[in-house]
Amino acid sequence: MTKKELNIVTRELKEGINYPDTDLTPLWGCALPEFSLFQFISKEVIVMHLRWQCIMMNGNIDEKELNECLQILKDKKVIMV
Repeated sequence: MTKKELNIVTRELKEGINYPDTDLTPLWGCALPEFSLFQFISKEVIVMHLRWQCIMMNGNIDEKELNECLQILKDKKVIMV
């Protein structure tokens, strides 16, 4: 993912933009070594994946987890469509 794409998904996460009924299965196991490189994933799936991973019980964003998730997406060379 490019820096511009990372900024887009991070901004949408922080603004609380929600995409209900989004299927998150394309990113299941993205941190595992078996997850293949160069996956084409929609913006909506990425935002909802980040929401699932990074939103704490009090509604705040876990910034450490967000940085780790974004690094995984960059390392796995996820391509946002």
